[in-house]
Amino acid sequence: MTKKEEKEIKLNSKEKKKIKDSIIDEIKDDLTIELSKTLVNEVNKSFDDEYKQDLKEKISNEISDDIKNDVRKEERKLSRKKSFKIFRLYLYIIILLTIICFVIYKIYQTDNMNILGLDKIRNPRIVTTPIEEQEAKDLKEKYSSLMDNISISSIDYLNGSFKAESASITDKSVFAYNYLNGDGVTVEGSIYTIEGSKMKNAYNKLFNTGDYAGLSFTVNGINYKYSVKNDTYIAIVEEEPTKTDIMLEIDSISEDDTYVYIDTTVAVHVGDYIYSKDNLATSVSKYKSIMSLSTYKSKLTTSKFVFEKTSEGNYLYAIY
Repeated sequence: MTKKEEKEIKLNSKEKKKIKDSIIDEIKDDLTIELSKTLVNEVNKSFDDEYKQDLKEKISNEISDDIKNDVRKEERKLSRKKSFKIFRLYLYIIILLTIICFVIYKIYQTDNMNILGLDKIRNPRIVTTPIEEQEAKDLKEKYSSLMDNISISSIDYLNGSFKAESASITDKSVFAYNYLNGDGVTVEGSIYTIEGSKMKNAYNKLFNTGDYAGLSFTVNGINYKYSVKNDTYIAIVEEEPTKTDIMLEIDSISEDDTYVYIDTTVAVHVGDYIYSKDNLATSVSKYKSIMSLSTYKSKLTTSKFVFEKTSEGNYLYAIY
């Protein structure tokens, strides 16, 4: 190449600048595109990771909640089934106990407790020696007559709270009236009268309280009024007196230095039957003119009569 030709291809500075700018722009565009791609990729990658993680957490939470809900549902089902089984078990037990109690009650009502072997428990056999038997016999012979003077006209006196020293004079007057057993009562038509001296004598034979006084009292539906002027008890009876027939049978007698204790079996006689004083709705047995209450002792009640010993005699002290 000749110098002339070299001169001809030589570029001026303006052209050089233009070519340079063109090359720079081209490189810049390539770098921009490349950087943009890289940035987009990085952003996409980051977004994908966060999205995947978030999605994973959401799915895990939803699955966990579903599992928990399913478990709760199953627990409730099991709880309901368990509660029903427990209720059904209690119901069976209650029905079974009811049947057992009913059967025992019917056996008891028909006096067949020996079927269950309970008659030995209910009526235990007391072993006594000949000496003890003789002592018991002697006590009965000595003190059983004390009950001859006792007649109960109301079951209220057998509730375990009668005590002579604290009982009212009117209540003790009822016992004195029963002690007379009608011997001191004069009947003229519908007018009943009792001499005050006879009532006082009966009262003082029964009680050692020393508090006799002429006071009005009521017995067997009869209202006796006391007349101070005549020292007489007077009652007007328009209808036949209604008397409660309370039967007492001596079971045993014991004593100490101060008191005599008489244990009795008690029955209430109404119509053709006898009843327990605690249950006048269900009869215990048909009444017989001669009968032993000890046969029905398990169905009846007992009362203890206590008599106070004194040098003058034995006086009614309490009823338990």
